[in-house]
Formats: sequence, C-alpha cells, structure tokens
Amino acid sequence: MLFALITTATYGGTLRAYMLRPEYSSPISTMEEIVTSGLTWNYVLYGDEFETLLASQTDKVSRTFWENKKIVPYDEYPVHRVR
Repeated sequence: MLFALITTATYGGTLRAYMLRPEYSSPISTMEEIVTSGLTWNYVLYGDEFETLLASQTDKVSRTFWENKKIVPYDEYPVHRVR
C-alpha cells in the first residue's frame, strides 16, 4: 500500500511537472540558425550550377555552409530501396 502511494505520487508529480513546463527547442527557420546551432548538414549536388552558385557566395553564412560541407554522392539506386 505504501509502495503504491509513493509510486503514484512520484508519477503524478513528474507528469504534472512535464505538462506545466515542457522543454521544446525552437524551430530552425534560417540558414544562420543552422550554422549557429552546431548541427551538421549534407548536400546532394545535382549539377555544376548549384555548386558554382554556392561556392561564389560572399556572405558569411553561405560561406560557412560551403566551407563546412559534407557532400553526399547521389545514388540513383539507394541500398534501402524496396525491391
């Protein structure tokens, strides 16, 4: 009986604390927020035009994107494709 009372009180208190104060992160809506967030990003370069355009940018955020890129090669037939 005492165990059930303690367990119920603990569960109820934790649930109440979570419902009253949820911890959500704000959504990312700009390229600058991606750069400052510390997240990693990947590119699939579909042609020379996109690569040339991105490489020629002069603003700080676009330069950071280009300099810290990780290029993922395009695979027309990915391994996880359903057969």
